[in-house]
Amino acid sequence: MDYFVPNFGMDKDILNTEEDERVATALVGHAWSFKTPESWEKWRNRAKDSDYNFAPELDEDMIDSNNSQKIAEDQYGNDGNAKYQWDLENLVQMQSDPICSSAGCTQYKQPEGPPQHPMDYFVPNFGMDHDVLATEKDEKVAAALVGHGWAFKTKESWEKYRNRAIDTNYNWAPKLDDDMITSENSQKIAEDQYGNPKYKWGMGIDNSSSLVQTQDDPCYSSLGVDGCTQTLPPKGDLGYPVDYHVPNFGMDPDMIGTMENERIASAMVGHAWEFNTKRSFEKWRNHALDVQSYNFDPQLDHDVRETEKHYRTAEQELGKWDVEKTTSRMGYDYYEYQADRDR
Repeated sequence: MDYFVPNFGMDKDILNTEEDERVATALVGHAWSFKTPESWEKWRNRAKDSDYNFAPELDEDMIDSNNSQKIAEDQYGNDGNAKYQWDLENLVQMQSDPICSSAGCTQYKQPEGPPQHPMDYFVPNFGMDHDVLATEKDEKVAAALVGHGWAFKTKESWEKYRNRAIDTNYNWAPKLDDDMITSENSQKIAEDQYGNPKYKWGMGIDNSSSLVQTQDDPCYSSLGVDGCTQTLPPKGDLGYPVDYHVPNFGMDPDMIGTMENERIASAMVGHAWEFNTKRSFEKWRNHALDVQSYNFDPQLDHDVRETEKHYRTAEQELGKWDVEKTTSRMGYDYYEYQADRDR
């Protein structure tokens, strides 16, 4: 190792290439420049300025769909029934559209053979209908009498009489909000689980009365406020004196001493305390309370609600999750269910 290696200089091919480059530069009047700020700015791949994400995270709807697909396959496909196993290749159209064959659309062509009824026969022209002629004449006379002629399908008449409400492409069948969709789904799950008619929510016209209060408020009777006797003070002897005379001995000596000490301290430091004045309130108030619309009890995010729903579904199928007996297997958290321990 580490033996002597003689240096014969730069390779002849490299020398010849550099010489040829110098000759070509002199011939064309332009020299190559590599890795300079100018050449980089001129020849760089500008598409790389955008940090394109070639593996974006799936949308929430796609994640929910994939999760629902796996749940359906797990529920119905465990017995080897292949028809419940989704094969994405089967979702690809492998046959021609049945409306038209590869020869074209032939089912709507005129049938061959002689026509079944007369066609292309002569129709005499007797001119415009007399009623139409009379109507047009009457319109001209009326326009001359009132000094105003009708204008149809002109730019001015269209702008004057058009339906401006159509300018707004109002959605007459908007998609339900995620919260509404989740609520409907939860309602259906609750009705399917309990099945008892008393759990059927009456939302329609026929049984909408099930959401209407049909009994009196237990706090008040039919007598109204005078009938709300359960919150009135009890009558009779209470067992202790009430409304007795309390003598006034003036302000407490500690309070008098504290106020006198405050006046002496204010004179010594040259600063007096200010309470409940506009200036002191503006100086010492809690400015964070200026935001009155802060939500101290925000609604859970859609993902969190979906996670809670899947968590409850898993516990219903596999048993309650025992957090205390959660173990660690193969380097990741393994959530042990009652059904797993019963096996």
